[in-house]
Amino acid sequence: MRRGWVAVLCLLASPVLSDGVINAPRPPIRPGTALVAAAPSAAAVQSPARYPAPPPRPDGAAQAVALAHPLADQNAMTPVTSPLAPRDSARPPERPARVARVAAEVLEARRRGQVCGDPDIQGEDLPDIDGPGACGVIAPVRLKSVLGVTFSNHPTMTCETARALKTWIERGVVPAMGSRGGGVDRLILMGDYTCRNQIGSGQSRLSEHALGHAVDIGGIRFEDGSTLMVEGGWPDRDLKQIHRAACGIFGTVLGPEANEAHHNHLHLDVAQNRGGAYCR
Repeated sequence: MRRGWVAVLCLLASPVLSDGVINAPRPPIRPGTALVAAAPSAAAVQSPARYPAPPPRPDGAAQAVALAHPLADQNAMTPVTSPLAPRDSARPPERPARVARVAAEVLEARRRGQVCGDPDIQGEDLPDIDGPGACGVIAPVRLKSVLGVTFSNHPTMTCETARALKTWIERGVVPAMGSRGGGVDRLILMGDYTCRNQIGSGQSRLSEHALGHAVDIGGIRFEDGSTLMVEGGWPDRDLKQIHRAACGIFGTVLGPEANEAHHNHLHLDVAQNRGGAYCR
């Protein structure tokens, strides 16, 4: 036992083993351990590296940098403007006096020709229509055009009917027809105010026409002179679309599928029905 310990001590004291420990590779650096940089040599301190000096800035460069980077000077209050921006821009030419005069005349004519308080509805105010019997219209108007769309004759109606007609032309007729025939030019009328009873329904009740609440549309004329008539044209897709568009804008909408009396026109009136709009 004692001999074994002596052998171990001899091996630890061996110079060969001592050299081997000294020349062993350095272990990797422990993570998180800060490194201490070696001090520079005296030669490096006494002879620092020489680099060429940058060329001098051209004149105005400092000002351009300050303009491009306004935050560099927190106290600068001058607005940032590119040095290449023109100081003055040319004023647009004034509208010729003739053009301005014509525009003013058109606006004035629209103002004078408007009815129902709407410049899109052009026409004239009429005196109240009284009779015969229960027929009559309070504050009727005679229309010339609505949204630039004219009529085959000048229909008489109430302002309520005229406003509904405008909504229908704007939301139904013009979008449905689009550029067909160059666009809508005129509505072909087959009925407006007239003192009579209803027809085609087997009733003797007073017609909405007798109150200025109704208008009958027989067709549409386009800018190129072509026409689309209900009679012979039904069921044209666009006619069907304007028929559907009228439902709700008007209280009653009747077409060729309602009865024989409406085979050649669309009947539109603003009557209020208990169950909502009636459309056939």
